Amino acid sequence: MEEDSKKFISFVTHDAQYEFNKVPFGLCPNSPSIFQRFINHVFRDLLKEGIVMYMDDIIIPSIDELDGIKRLSRVLQTPSEYGLELNLKKCNVLKSKIELLGYIIENGKISPFLDKTVAVQNFPEPKSVK
Repeated sequence: MEEDSKKFISFVTHDAQYEFNKVPFGLCPNSPSIFQRFINHVFRDLLKEGIVMYMDDIIIPSIDELDGIKRLSRVLQTPSEYGLELNLKKCNVLKSKIELLGYIIENGKISPFLDKTVAVQNFPEPKSVK
């Protein structure tokens, strides 16, 4: 967030005035779509190569480990060109199985989390027409 813009979305408490260092979600109703459009712009060349972006999640499909490392290298270089940072503590690298948005992706197959399907399987049968 630009230094000059911080004052416009600051907030006051009983003991101080605070300013956001990063744009908070919810600032405007369509901020998620604006963020997604920006991310798609930043990674546009990589999207053409099969990199999948959803909000702040980046999926780098690859044929083998060497291909994965090459693609990862390009993905890691791109954010810094736009002043963005990646939180390496949240990164999972060279995984054959990932969990994303309630699904498990493994070996080219997508399946829902087990706990999501258990709730449906254990749902009681209706006892009346109503």
